[in-house]
Amino acid sequence: MATNLSFSDALRVLLSDVARHRFTNRRQINPASQLFQTVTAAIEAGYLADAKATDAQAPLATIDLTNASLTAAGNAKLTELVQQGEQE
Repeated sequence: MATNLSFSDALRVLLSDVARHRFTNRRQINPASQLFQTVTAAIEAGYLADAKATDAQAPLATIDLTNASLTAAGNAKLTELVQQGEQE
């Protein structure tokens, strides 16, 4: 995920990728990365089901989206973000 995306664009890409089951492996990433921050925000907001993210205090964090799916709130947020993107 590029670091020059806005948070809403990063969230739209993440939710879209989860909906398409594009995460086939667990990933170790920098806990300060935009991807990790977007995943944890999506989990906290209730947009993702069966998604896991390790504690951000470790040198490398782990995210596991292999079994993740969108919740009803996640589907609604994705629809909202796609519509916003079409208007821009």
